[in-house]
Amino acid sequence: MSREMASLLVLVVTLVGLLLRPLGRGESFWAALGAAAVLAGGLLSIRSAAGHLMEVASVVGFLVAVTLIATLAQRAGVFEALAFALARRARGSQARLFGLFYLLAVGTTTVLSLDATAVLLTPVAVGVARAAGFSVWPYAFATILVANAGSLLLPMSNLTNLLVARQAGLTIGTFASESALPATAVLLSGFVFLRIRYRSELAVPFTVPKAPPIADPALFRLCASVCAGLLPAFLAASWFGVSVEETALGAAAFLLVTVAILRRGAAHPRGLVPWPLVVMFVGLYLVVAAARDNGLGPDIAHWLAPFRDDSLSSLSVTALVAALCSNVANNLPTYLLLAPEASGSQLFAILLGTNVGACLTPIGSLATLLWLDVLRRTAAEEPPSWLVYTRFGITATPVLLGAGLLGLWLRTLVY
Repeated sequence: MSREMASLLVLVVTLVGLLLRPLGRGESFWAALGAAAVLAGGLLSIRSAAGHLMEVASVVGFLVAVTLIATLAQRAGVFEALAFALARRARGSQARLFGLFYLLAVGTTTVLSLDATAVLLTPVAVGVARAAGFSVWPYAFATILVANAGSLLLPMSNLTNLLVARQAGLTIGTFASESALPATAVLLSGFVFLRIRYRSELAVPFTVPKAPPIADPALFRLCASVCAGLLPAFLAASWFGVSVEETALGAAAFLLVTVAILRRGAAHPRGLVPWPLVVMFVGLYLVVAAARDNGLGPDIAHWLAPFRDDSLSSLSVTALVAALCSNVANNLPTYLLLAPEASGSQLFAILLGTNVGACLTPIGSLATLLWLDVLRRTAAEEPPSWLVYTRFGITATPVLLGAGLLGLWLRTLVY
């Protein structure tokens, strides 16, 4: 068996393990097993693996930092207090509450990344819906739709965005200028789609629930201040050449040390660092790197070469390929395989396909799988099956992806 075929076989087996989790083992186990296989089989040398990991070390650091900040904020009750505050401001109107909640999901995704939205905002939506007595599903589906499709605007919104920013040498400002038009088109179309789909549920008024008391006001104010100051800190730091990853790590270190000094209980290390996510990302990255280095990368680059221009047809083909591959094999490995040889608008078309296009099926994005798991643990009703979710994705994804592609194409005409 050739090295290319062997690497591809390990990649396929790893993806099957990640998505189906046979033997009761989680995603991190199968990613680690795949990485061990390519290293032990000589498909990727230790030196090459170390070099590849150095390329993404800062991205892993960012993942750890923002998860730590978001988890401490969740323990302090920041997200819960925000959601109940929105319910009071809505004054019994679900249509108004839905708009406010949608904006909260957009803000959380943009600054704290899509995984924070999927994992931390979903139980908040469930809790507020239970307290007010209305259906949770418009808010639950808004959470995951924004988490995936709404993670286009800034580098810190998604790990794939960070990789794009590193590959293209983009600052926060230049990345936002490239992505603002397609991101806005996706978010607006997503809001309209959800308002139409759930118009009957959102027409039902509700009684404003009483917010639970804040257990530790000092801790709450500290965590809320750090979350509120994070985006200004990212923007200010970029002026001085400080990366998003370094800023996030600094903010996380400050918050963790301060909380540990003031409130030891909230700083308990359990659950603060997302080790399973880190292991999954690192393991999967090495498996994909082996497949790419052993010939798959040049093959893909050759196939995508005719679609590197800025025409709407080329952008659409690239985004559709990325979307279809994401929904079969998950968006992170799809991005890692398709993006290295891409540049310019084609790179952002791949990003559209792997972010927005990944909404089609539950396996398209890890955030969707995490969202389903959170619903199983927190929702009073049975969470949507894979078939129910896919029906939702089949109706939503073409609308959002089409809007994003049109925005990206118009962006190329402007510049």
